[in-house]
Amino acid sequence: MKSLFVIRRTFLDKSISVIFGLTATLFGLLGFASLAPINSKISKKILTNSNGQKIDLSKTPQNSIQGFLNGKQVLVKKESKGNWKAISTKCTHLGCSVKLNEKRNIFSCPCHGAEFDENGTVIRKPANKPLETFLLKEQKNNLVLVETKNA
Repeated sequence: MKSLFVIRRTFLDKSISVIFGLTATLFGLLGFASLAPINSKISKKILTNSNGQKIDLSKTPQNSIQGFLNGKQVLVKKESKGNWKAISTKCTHLGCSVKLNEKRNIFSCPCHGAEFDENGTVIRKPANKPLETFLLKEQKNNLVLVETKNA
């Protein structure tokens, strides 16, 4: 017959193993849950700010807005009533952020000198592909993706 000490020790060893296993599982689940976007209810087809919140056009009187669409940083300009055009600010050469030169009305890449016209078309290499563009429509004071070009 086993002594009471051996039985108690076996029980404690197994209990500690179960506790560690449950703790590891719990932390794993919490870590996985934290990978989900905070505002996952907002469609990726709606223009958002850097915090992932919808941009309310009624509170934004400008005809030009910076925001995010499908997780990509974009510059958005009003084309006509209810129609907007967004241009990705990611250079198609190596992925650097392009800057809008308002005086020349072009996008310039500070990394390697590529330039794009106001529609995203390459006007100076080394980039070979145009900037990605998106057509948007106003819906309930929000901008919603209608079409993607040059993806």
